[in-house]
Amino acid sequence: MTMCAREQLVFSGRKCAPPCRVRPFDHLRPVSGRVAARPRFTLIELLVVIAIIAILASMLLPSLQQARERATRIECSGRCTQMATVFAMYADESDEWLLPHYDSGTRPSIWYDRAFKYVPELFSKPGVGNGQSPARPDCPADTKTSAKSAVYGGYSLTRTSGYVHDTLGIIGGARLCRTPEIKKPSETLQLCDGYYGGMCSFVWDTANMAFIDEMPKFRHSYGLNIQYYDGHVTYFPRRPSSCVRWNRDGQL
Repeated sequence: MTMCAREQLVFSGRKCAPPCRVRPFDHLRPVSGRVAARPRFTLIELLVVIAIIAILASMLLPSLQQARERATRIECSGRCTQMATVFAMYADESDEWLLPHYDSGTRPSIWYDRAFKYVPELFSKPGVGNGQSPARPDCPADTKTSAKSAVYGGYSLTRTSGYVHDTLGIIGGARLCRTPEIKKPSETLQLCDGYYGGMCSFVWDTANMAFIDEMPKFRHSYGLNIQYYDGHVTYFPRRPSSCVRWNRDGQL
C-alpha cells in the first residue's frame, strides 16, 4: 500500500493495521504455548556414528601399538649404549682387560656385579636389596622378569670376553680377553636382549628347550638389540647366529 492510499484511509476515519514487522528469533518462540521440539538422533544415525568410530579406532590402534613398540626399542637401545660405555670404562681401568662374563677366581665374579659401581641405578632393581645391590638390568619390553630377581633380567653378555669357572677352567668356558684380541669389534657381539646366563652361538640357534632361559629374546617386534664391542647398537629382526661374529679372531 502506497503512502497516499494510507493517508486517504486515515483521513476517512477508517482504521489501518500497522505494518507487519518480523522480529529476531521469532522462529524460536513457542507456538500456541507449546515448546518447539528439538531434533534428535534416530537409532540408525546413532549406529552409523558408532560404526564410524569403530572403523577409525581399528585403523589407529595398530599405528599406536607400533609407535609404542618403537619407543620401547629405542629405550632398550639407550640402555645398551649405557652398558657399552660402562664396558669401555672397565677396560680403560683394567689395562685393556675386557669385562668377563664370569670369573670365579675374583670377587665380584659375575659381570653385572663388576659393572654396578659405575652406574648403580642401571645395574640394580628396587626389589633387590632395596635398589642397593647389583642385579642384571631389565629390558623395558621384558614382561617375564621378576623384579625381585638379581640373576634374571633383560640382557645377556657374551662369553667371548671371558668365562672362567673353578670346576671348568678353560674347558667349557673361555679365558679372559683383552681389547686388542677382538679383531673385528664392529661386527662381534658383546651383549644382546636375553634373560639369563651367557650368550653364545650355540644357545642362539639351539632348539633344545633345556636352554630356553639362555636363548636370545626377540622381544622387539620379533627382533632384538645387539651391542657390539666397538660400542654401537643395532636392531636385528629374528635371524640365525650367523648374522653376527662370535669369536675373537673375527670368525663366525
